[in-house]
Amino acid sequence: MFALYDRAAEIVDRSIVINPRGAFAAAAHYLLGAIRCAAGDLRREIAGEWRANGRHDEALELEKNGAADYLQAVEKLQIAIGTAADDTDLRVASRTLLGNTYLKLADKDHARYYEDGLRELRILVNEPSITPAQRLDAVRGIAAALIGGEQYDEAARLLLAQSSRDLASALDAMKLQLTLGQPRAAYRTLQESVANAERDQPALLVEAKFELANLALQRAGQIGANDDEIAALRRGAIDTLAGIADRYAGGSWASLALLSLGNFLIDHRQYERALAYADAALRGDERAIVTTQALYLLQGRAWLAWGKDKKDGEMLGRAGAAFVRAERANIGNSSLGRQQRAAAILGQGDVAQARGDDDAALQYYGRVFAIFYQEYVPADLARLQAAAIHERRKNYELAWQILDQGFDQAKLLAAKMRLRELLDAEKKAQGK
Repeated sequence: MFALYDRAAEIVDRSIVINPRGAFAAAAHYLLGAIRCAAGDLRREIAGEWRANGRHDEALELEKNGAADYLQAVEKLQIAIGTAADDTDLRVASRTLLGNTYLKLADKDHARYYEDGLRELRILVNEPSITPAQRLDAVRGIAAALIGGEQYDEAARLLLAQSSRDLASALDAMKLQLTLGQPRAAYRTLQESVANAERDQPALLVEAKFELANLALQRAGQIGANDDEIAALRRGAIDTLAGIADRYAGGSWASLALLSLGNFLIDHRQYERALAYADAALRGDERAIVTTQALYLLQGRAWLAWGKDKKDGEMLGRAGAAFVRAERANIGNSSLGRQQRAAAILGQGDVAQARGDDDAALQYYGRVFAIFYQEYVPADLARLQAAAIHERRKNYELAWQILDQGFDQAKLLAAKMRLRELLDAEKKAQGK
């Protein structure tokens, strides 16, 4: 693959040597930059996989080669910008790629590249002849860099300023405000943007309405000021999601809307309705596999909660079968896919525990935090569940060790404090 990149670069470079001042010289330099960027991206991606598999030395060498690709790209893109003359589209494309390449090069040893990347993208935002789509790409690139540099407030201000122009920035701003623990502000940002949205953005508009309803459904208590307002937020969200499911019946938006409604109903112990929504969504013929897997998880959650309420073994069996289907759904090795597979195995452990089979439950939980340790949330949930079983068995030291390997120490703190008290009491009783 890398030999193909080298061959492509060689062919383009030869065209420049033959005619260094030709009309297509700037475009050729841009193309060379793009080829070297693509090679760097591929090397970085493979290096990440090798590092995850313990091949650290090989990964380091590949990352160094990737950095060399990026530096070559920088050189070619700078030439492209300088020779693009009045070709605005080429100049904008070259500067966009240059800014993003600088940001890929930035690390603790090359901090200056971070500022170089921001500088190039900020020049783009102020380019008078830039198109709205090109400005949006530049703004989102700057915001992503600021977030990567933990400059969250500046990123939020930038996205909010752009959100009056387009829904994509409003969605980005909403997600950042949620990360910053500002659900009320996030809801207001998206609400205002949906109200002022251009009707020629139908795909973004349905996404924004879905996110707005989902936010209201999940966080009504944080957004609403009183019980009446909270109830109104939830009613409006349910109506919106039901409307999306109706309008886009059989498609992925319908599945996502029904998934949100189903999870909300489980939390409010309306299991039968939740399962009906899951069944309806799974009958859609355009659904994504990721959504299908999430719907199997929804079925498992509903049957598990219902079975525990009713103390019904048959319902628990259906929960286990749904979680197995979710685990077996094949969606590759993406982060989301791994999280959902981890959640499916975690669910099987919960089913085993609900049936009183703690040994089987421990095996499932052990698989989650041994295999899916990079998916922090399900791994920590599995640790909490496994530690609770060991605590009941008075294996306090083992429970402590399991929790001590966790990631979110704030989440695990209460369980660790309780175990510390039990360990101290046990040592005291043994006269140690």
